Amino acid sequence: VDTTTIIMGVSPQTKFHFGKSLIYPFTEFWSSLKNMVLTLKHLFTGSVGVQNLSGPVGIFSLTSQAASQGFGTLLNFIGFLSVNVGFMNLLPIPALDGGRLLFLGYEAVTKKKPSQKVETALISITMILLFGLIIYVSFNDILRLIGVK
Repeated sequence: VDTTTIIMGVSPQTKFHFGKSLIYPFTEFWSSLKNMVLTLKHLFTGSVGVQNLSGPVGIFSLTSQAASQGFGTLLNFIGFLSVNVGFMNLLPIPALDGGRLLFLGYEAVTKKKPSQKVETALISITMILLFGLIIYVSFNDILRLIGVK
């Protein structure tokens, strides 16, 4: 009996194509980015609720599932997560890097620094809101894991 081991999604039927290997990461990046924008659009239009999001607990569960499907699937999922975290971090929310860019843009346009009190207040408020969102989403993740939702 002749057995063939398949490693990372590579099989004897798979042909390597150098050009496609250079393009593939960019197409996957844009696909992930497009999905994030669509998800945000659905969140703001109300067709998807916050209860459908996954937090750290849900991400751990999804990562475990991806790992059980093989190393290649896990690598793809890690890339997807990286794009999502990077995109979310660049949103113009004061507690994130995108908010910092917003403050720098304000400074570049007005040629004066924003009020330290206002900046601190905005960052503090959005940080509290983000922590609240993380707690809410994690609570929903736990309920899904134990089968309540």
